[in-house]
Amino acid sequence: MKPHALCLAMVLAGSPVVAGVDLTADAVTAATTLNPVVGEVGALFDGRTPDTDPAAPNVMWGGAGLLRVSWPRPVALAKIRVYMGLMERYTVYGYLGGSFSDTGQRQGVEEPLWAVSGLAPLEENLWFDLPCRPDLPIDNLGLSMSGRATLYEVRFLGPDGTAVTPTSYAWVKAAPAH
Repeated sequence: MKPHALCLAMVLAGSPVVAGVDLTADAVTAATTLNPVVGEVGALFDGRTPDTDPAAPNVMWGGAGLLRVSWPRPVALAKIRVYMGLMERYTVYGYLGGSFSDTGQRQGVEEPLWAVSGLAPLEENLWFDLPCRPDLPIDNLGLSMSGRATLYEVRFLGPDGTAVTPTSYAWVKAAPAH
């Protein structure tokens, strides 16, 4: 039997980038896995991390993962702050136009406006900032992780340091991996 890839979705609230204002009005976020995932996507946005809560839940990908995010209008992102238990290589793809399907495939615009790749620190259980391109506003992005990844918290920050706050989340579907 083939492993199943799980698609997770959550709806986030906020407003466009304005100094001192939350930047993600009606954003829709989803974690799509290329490999099986363990954990609930809500753990990524519950504010709990092992440094302050030893029982903090996490989300783990065994080999590769994709966290996708979209907004109803362009926003400027300065960085993505993650509390990682473990992460190897990452790439953040910023798009203006197009979208992701429920299985994580690009629809419409396939070429990213920008992409930033790197290696995460070797240390575990720490906050790590993934840089973005605030000079090039986007309306959706994909955070791709190669290798194993264990994340406890994810925050999308605008140039003014405003964080995204989730309001709800749900499982979308389970589909066979290809």
